[in-house]
Amino acid sequence: SAVSHCITSLEKQFGFPLFYRSRNGVKLTYEGEVILNYVQTILHFEEQINELVMKVNIIEKGIVRIGAFSSVCINWMPDIIKSFYEKYPKIKIRILEGDYNHIFEWFKQGIIDIGFVTLSIGENFNGIELYKDPLMCVTPADFVPKNKTYVTIDDIKDKQIIMQGEEFDIEAQLFLKKNGINVNKKFKIVDDASLVAIVESGIGISIIADLALKKLNFNVKIYPIEPCEYRIIKLISLDVNKMTPACKKMFNHVVSYMKDNGLINI
Repeated sequence: SAVSHCITSLEKQFGFPLFYRSRNGVKLTYEGEVILNYVQTILHFEEQINELVMKVNIIEKGIVRIGAFSSVCINWMPDIIKSFYEKYPKIKIRILEGDYNHIFEWFKQGIIDIGFVTLSIGENFNGIELYKDPLMCVTPADFVPKNKTYVTIDDIKDKQIIMQGEEFDIEAQLFLKKNGINVNKKFKIVDDASLVAIVESGIGISIIADLALKKLNFNVKIYPIEPCEYRIIKLISLDVNKMTPACKKMFNHVVSYMKDNGLINI
């Protein structure tokens, strides 16, 4: 009876009968045969869609586009990518490197799926705060602060401060501005290594996040700042219900990698 009710409703919707009905049973009308061909085509495509969905979820195919700034690309992404490929070899990864503002714009425009930003940029975006990265004072090798092991505002307020452009290291720029310290704007530097090399030459000092200094090898001194200042690194993404299966896997993998390696310190 349920099937009969559905067929009757279809016939009313279409405006013509789909079956000849007799005591011997039912037979498709000409219009019913034409409709049946289309129905079979639709069912065939539905099967293909279901198969594709299964491949994405079970065989794990797809593409994930990740935005990251330099220090994350250098220190974290190589191991993250390697360990992810070991689990999901058929998911492709695209890495876009840029400054905070680039990543912010790429995410808004849908160019990347997930991105590493700092809290000052990504505060209003969905995601998870991962890492509290202390700001450090980088000085020439012969510089010694008053307290020997750390730097205060008094130690650096009269020094020549060299920084990257304003689109880089926003937290360091805000720290200096808050404390009334001027930056030498003659330099337009976009690379952490180049900045440290200039400090090494004795031209001035700089404020750089600790993560950016991890794999640099220069003859400089690196001092913590008192009181401590930080940048907070955040992994942003779409809402979980809007992420593709591949993107969900990458997002969860990054968080797991950070936890397993003791890198989440918030």
